[in-house]
Amino acid sequence: MKIAVPTNDMLNIENRVEQIKFFRVFTISNNEISNEEFVKNETGSTIDIIKNLSVDFVVMNKTDERLAEIRNSAKTRIVETEDTIITNAVWKFLCEEILNESNHSCCP
Repeated sequence: MKIAVPTNDMLNIENRVEQIKFFRVFTISNNEISNEEFVKNETGSTIDIIKNLSVDFVVMNKTDERLAEIRNSAKTRIVETEDTIITNAVWKFLCEEILNESNHSCCP
């Protein structure tokens, strides 16, 4: 599974779709982060780069209506979070995924 998070500083989630400079992309294996990469948004089109990343989920604070094409895609789901810090958002997302799959708690 792959999770992409839009960012401009590699630490915080960027919500302004037109200003996203990078995506922090996490590869998840066995409910753990097995790889992490930073992908520059060279096209300037957030929709195009999300499609090209071939990720399963995009984690954002707010969903922009311009991302409706992605939201309606069967391939990539947009997940909203209240967190602004990428690592916190990804950890909570993984905890929810683990809870859904195994019925036990992993978050303190």
